[in-house]
Amino acid sequence: MTTLGRRLDWPPLKLFYLAELDSVKGRARMAASGNKPTMQIDGEALVFFAFDIGFQVDLDAAEPLVKEAARQRVVRARRPAPVWFDYSSPPLRLVVEGEAIAVGATTTRTSAEILVYDFGAALITYTMPLPTELGELPHLGAAIFGHQALESDARRRVAAVLRAIGPAVERPKLADAVE
Repeated sequence: MTTLGRRLDWPPLKLFYLAELDSVKGRARMAASGNKPTMQIDGEALVFFAFDIGFQVDLDAAEPLVKEAARQRVVRARRPAPVWFDYSSPPLRLVVEGEAIAVGATTTRTSAEILVYDFGAALITYTMPLPTELGELPHLGAAIFGHQALESDARRRVAAVLRAIGPAVERPKLADAVE
């Protein structure tokens, strides 16, 4: 695997998303640290959790139940997608405030974004700064993987949204499984 002209081998975390560095919101640059060059990076890491919250959500009925809701069109990909792939109803976008969660050497922002879809799913996104050195990314990845406090906070925030929009959800129930 080659990224930015350098070979990256970090066993056992070879599967880490460094090959996808261009998809991370940020940029990379080389810096000299003594006699050994290091790769400096700048940007944000995004952590996603997906939950089933019910059988179906009436987004038009749910929107007035949460005043901070903002319906936004889904951003189109660079390549054209088939018409059948588009959402018939754009998801309900919410920004939910909470406590910052410590993850390794960094912390998440206090706000998290929740997208509620009409097919009964909710996606929560946490944002946190990337470490300044590329060599620290495997440590961040290891800290994120299986982070119980982050998953518990995600479940708590999604449960609060589900309580607020409950009347607009058919068979509301926050599933035990999380992706």
